[in-house]
Amino acid sequence: MIIIVHDNRNVIKAYVLETSEQIRVNDKRNIAEVLFAVAKRYPTELLIWVYKSLKDHLKTGNLYKIFHHKNILSSYQVSEKCTIPKSIGYVEKTPFTHINKKVNFPTWLMSSYVGGIWAETFLEIAKTVPVIDNFALYLTGLAKHNMALGLFCYSNPDLLSPNDIKCNDIELSRTLLFKFVKQHYKWIWGVNLFLCFIIFEGKWPMMAFLKSLFDKKISKCNYLNPILHKSSTNANNENTVDVVIPTLGRKRYLLDVLKDLAAQTVLPKTVIIVEQNPTTEKTELDYLYNAQWPFNIKHQVIKQTGACNARNVALRLVESKWYFLADDDIRFNQTFLSDAFYTVNTLGAKAVMFSCLQAGQKQTFNTIHQTTIFASGASLVHSESLKTINFDMRFEHGFGEDTDFGMQLRHLGTDIIYTPHLNITHLKAPIGGFRTEHKMPWYKEKIQPKPSPTLMLGYKKYCNEIQLKGIKFLLFVKFFKKQRKKNPITYIRLMTKQWQKSLYWSTKL
Repeated sequence: MIIIVHDNRNVIKAYVLETSEQIRVNDKRNIAEVLFAVAKRYPTELLIWVYKSLKDHLKTGNLYKIFHHKNILSSYQVSEKCTIPKSIGYVEKTPFTHINKKVNFPTWLMSSYVGGIWAETFLEIAKTVPVIDNFALYLTGLAKHNMALGLFCYSNPDLLSPNDIKCNDIELSRTLLFKFVKQHYKWIWGVNLFLCFIIFEGKWPMMAFLKSLFDKKISKCNYLNPILHKSSTNANNENTVDVVIPTLGRKRYLLDVLKDLAAQTVLPKTVIIVEQNPTTEKTELDYLYNAQWPFNIKHQVIKQTGACNARNVALRLVESKWYFLADDDIRFNQTFLSDAFYTVNTLGAKAVMFSCLQAGQKQTFNTIHQTTIFASGASLVHSESLKTINFDMRFEHGFGEDTDFGMQLRHLGTDIIYTPHLNITHLKAPIGGFRTEHKMPWYKEKIQPKPSPTLMLGYKKYCNEIQLKGIKFLLFVKFFKKQRKKNPITYIRLMTKQWQKSLYWSTKL
């Protein structure tokens, strides 16, 4: 392990932790260049950078656990402010910029104060973004660009022992912020950022915007396949799984799911089926009892409808180390669970989301990466998460319960990894015979809330104030194209009322 100590401008010293061997470095180079030179000399080592006043607080005993996988880039921001200012929220709506600093949290916002990466991985990605003197901005660019390509990026408080040292980062100028947006987003996001500054802050960063027009978007590079590197953690070795399936009026489709589970090379321990039937407590799933199954079946019939409640009922019955959240109209091959366990053990992951597409649907994302979403019908999650979370009933019959559950996982320190090579076919079965449309409490409102109050609830729970403003701006722009009346003043007044209605009902929820 190589420790690189710096003062945010230059490297002060570098040494091998295990032997205390001093490494000679060129102090006229910037920190990124020194990091690259050291990586070339020690290509199999773990590289750790640390600010000079934090060196004695580095938790060296934790580092190999934190970097248990070769494709991990992790850091921790000691100061309250990041190099990238909060105004990035006008264009960035993902959870990656609103960090929970108490847990290992997925983010591309990197810190120069303390962090690390394996040398061989750094050598592979170091030149995917321009090398600059601002080390924090360079690291953030590396993370932003490569996160979608298989680099796992985190904020991890376990890098440092608790201390009272306060450090202050200097936020980017607006010129560099617009430059960053142009490099890492589609060009239209620079326009959106400019307009949001005008609308919400009354500022006109014209020169910064115009200068950014001459910058180029950084092109994609090679995919980093994290499955090639075995995680050093052995926490996930017990491959027992319970399958959670809520169902309503899909007898024939559910039977096919059970047949697929019965054919697995690695069988589930228990299949938990919560059958919703608002008219009777009598089951229509006779084959659960008339046929022989190679796994235990726990079956409950409930009159209350709703996926959130049904899944919560099922989750309370989970006993295995893992639970597979499944739908009642999916199909998968015989090695699906075996392949899934190989993947989570190789990655050292605690939650993975599968590719779940309809027959003939083209797969858009083909790389294993940290995902911004969560699918409650196509995910494998470690059961330790069930100690503190469940599906939030405020989202019942609405939108956003999947996203909320995924965010609860992230705020526990459980990252969610998308695994495109693990495929599920989603049949999109017709609605069951006794399903009825649920009317939400705001359905009689003369002015309908927009967005849906359940979506607004999710935004308020997990987005900061700047992100909420950015979401509002995008919503107004998006729906303007769909309006018959094109008077912008009338439209803005109406949408403002709908936004306020959404805020009101989300608060009621």
